[in-house]
Amino acid sequence: MFPEHRIIDLSYKSFSGSFPMSLFQHLKSTRTIDKSMGASRYHGATYYEDSITIATKGFYREIVRILYLYTVINLSSNKFSGKIPSIMGDLIVVHIMNLSHNGFQGHMTLSLGDLSSVESLDLSGNQLSEEIPQELASLTYISFLNISHNHLQGCIPQGTQFHTYESNSYEGNDRLHGFPISKSCGDAVVLDTNDSIS
Repeated sequence: MFPEHRIIDLSYKSFSGSFPMSLFQHLKSTRTIDKSMGASRYHGATYYEDSITIATKGFYREIVRILYLYTVINLSSNKFSGKIPSIMGDLIVVHIMNLSHNGFQGHMTLSLGDLSSVESLDLSGNQLSEEIPQELASLTYISFLNISHNHLQGCIPQGTQFHTYESNSYEGNDRLHGFPISKSCGDAVVLDTNDSIS
């Protein structure tokens, strides 16, 4: 299904049930790097003629002259449930992934750390639990992360991009600790910037 599609927007469709595995099992365009497009990340890229309005980084925006290499998966604001499957980590050329406002449960699959091209990852408004995988700290292109309003716990991973996210990326996870949330994490204590050291 949709083997060559690079933009899949199924948001606000009232879909329910478990994750649509069949949608991604044959999605070649998001699982392989098209070497014919050049070695550079966007150098010499071609564009789609169409435009699309997508929700990313907390805002709606219209994208025009869409890069042929630009890949988007938006399944937000449906009623999907169950675990996010590990197959999502195979989609290595996805740039924007929005699975927010569904009913996904359980741990965040470790394979999300394999999304080497992802720039925006929104998993907010689900029922994800347990700790944030340390593997996510290896994502070097990601500039926007929203995992707020879940049931996550433990320490926020440190390193690479994680120190750049605001606290609202994590809000609504009462058992989550560490920078930039002003709570202790293990033996380390994170000080609020307004705190003074006496």
